[in-house]
Amino acid sequence: MSFTDRDFLTADGIHMKNRDGETVMLRGTNFGGWLLREGWMDGAGMCLAELEPERVTRRENYIAFDFGKAVRWNRFIIGDHAVGSYSVYSSEDGDIWTEVGTADFTEFDGPVRDDTRPTAYDIKGLNDTRFYFWQGQMHMQEMKTRYAKIEFEQVPVKVIPARYGDISDYESRRVLEERFGRDEADEMIAAYQKAFITEWDLDYVKGLGFNLVRIPIYWQEIMDKNKKIKADAFEDLDWLMEKCREKEIYVMPDFHGSPGGHVMGSITGGELDSNSLWYREEYQEMDREIWRAIANRYLGDPVIAAYDLLNEPMPNLSGTEDIGEGFAGLRQFQDPVAVNTNVPEFMNQQVREFYDSLYKTVKEIDTEHVICFQFFQDFNMLGDPGDYEWENFMIQTHTYGIPTWRDHDGQLIFMRKVIEKHEEAIAKWQVPFFAGEFNFWGFYDIWAEWLDTLNKMEIGWANWSYKISDTNVQDSWSLLYDYNGQFANFYTDSKEEILKKYKNFTSDNYKINKELEEVMRKYAGV
Repeated sequence: MSFTDRDFLTADGIHMKNRDGETVMLRGTNFGGWLLREGWMDGAGMCLAELEPERVTRRENYIAFDFGKAVRWNRFIIGDHAVGSYSVYSSEDGDIWTEVGTADFTEFDGPVRDDTRPTAYDIKGLNDTRFYFWQGQMHMQEMKTRYAKIEFEQVPVKVIPARYGDISDYESRRVLEERFGRDEADEMIAAYQKAFITEWDLDYVKGLGFNLVRIPIYWQEIMDKNKKIKADAFEDLDWLMEKCREKEIYVMPDFHGSPGGHVMGSITGGELDSNSLWYREEYQEMDREIWRAIANRYLGDPVIAAYDLLNEPMPNLSGTEDIGEGFAGLRQFQDPVAVNTNVPEFMNQQVREFYDSLYKTVKEIDTEHVICFQFFQDFNMLGDPGDYEWENFMIQTHTYGIPTWRDHDGQLIFMRKVIEKHEEAIAKWQVPFFAGEFNFWGFYDIWAEWLDTLNKMEIGWANWSYKISDTNVQDSWSLLYDYNGQFANFYTDSKEEILKKYKNFTSDNYKINKELEEVMRKYAGV
């Protein structure tokens, strides 16, 4: 069996239906880390990036760093045994210091860390302050500042400031191209991608009962920096489409990373600390050109479930290209359980207008495929359904209860509030809804209630994500986790070393999260 023209999907009321009029429930997972790479979750490069200060000042009881400009940081690596307490300070000018936090070291044996492996975010569950010492690293909440200082009872021999999860797709490509040239950089990235997702992975997700894979895509997969569609732009996606056609798995292309960044400078948009899409017409036209290429390529193809126009759209709170305080500034607009952020209207209006532009771009070429818009942060983001002449579309939501991620009862309350929001939105919009990303951490009873409820409400779903490199199973970020191999350091490794390491990212080098597998299998095939 394989997909035929009869399997082509259309939005019909709150359902997705094929051409025989049968309702199709989309259930699956995200192939995050494949065609857009985030350093914290895949093989984009070092998950722990060491920072290089312009100046280091060492005194009897402290060490201070001047980074030369404001940088993000959330770790300090200790190069030998350390005892007693420590305090961390930050400063904007190097004169006035603010205490960030204080904690005690714990004794540890063996090497400080294995340079080839990432460190799990919070495996001990110490999330109340997220400021503690573990595996030779001081862990703290991420901050952005130019100056940092640490006071010790006894200053260690080596102290290295760092940031975990700092490597974006944009940065990894930039470094590889500068070192080796574009053609060789593309060769190395292709080697990684051919290993990361293989036919085995498609058979595995099919065996779980899934009928959908959502594919996050970075713009540089399809277009080069000269704004030209690449000759091999669709090589990987074409391969996936043909295999999914044979296995009867729908594909949802997800434009996950735009030129210049589009999600308040988050690494999830492919370019850290940049959010320029909303303020530069040239980037917006590049997006439209990429969608023209996609729409022409897959015109009439029944394997496409829907076109996901733009992942997690979020302009800046400042209303300018300067990202300012980013998501932190939105906290003032959150409701008590952070179900809805009530994003300021001028930001939502930017999203609506750009979505409308992308919608029209696709519909000029492809009038048949379903278009997917996203609520992100705010269930009111898309305004009144009648404001735009949208037809044959679906709404996607992403659900992450970060403020209560270690609190079972908090997560349960959050999840049920989100369900209420979905009920209200479905009643208002009367279109298909799709839970495109979510995580309820290690609380599998909440996972079960969530998936069961979505099924009963006939809402499609896909967890984030299928496969990550993090050693920590506790957080349930993926079905496959804990990559058992070496990570490429693209700042220092030779081309041969990078190719060798990238080719090992096949799924047999990962563990399977059996508890997550069990709960997802139970609700995927019903």
